[in-house]
Amino acid sequence: MPDNENHGERNMSSTGGQTTLERLVDRHLGNGIHLFLSLLALLIIVAAAVATFDTMIRDFPRLWQTSSEYNSLQQIIENILLIAIAAELGLLLLFHRAAAAVEVVIFIIA
Repeated sequence: MPDNENHGERNMSSTGGQTTLERLVDRHLGNGIHLFLSLLALLIIVAAAVATFDTMIRDFPRLWQTSSEYNSLQQIIENILLIAIAAELGLLLLFHRAAAAVEVVIFIIA
């Protein structure tokens, strides 16, 4: 009987089927990659939230305090676009949507 199982395993690999080892590696490696991407997405979203708070606290008051409002406004817009790119990238890594990929590309171009 073990000879038949071994022969069946060999037959599956020669016809393109997955062996038991390949299925285990595929499942565990896939879970590891998914966990890594989820943690990376969470880190990016937290960084975007911190950057949003920092922009609101530090950059917005400079609009009224400095004499060069144009430079302050340009810096605020740059920060807001970078925060939007980071948030969209985090959502792309979490949900794997094609629309999120397009939005990230549009924000990067802008």
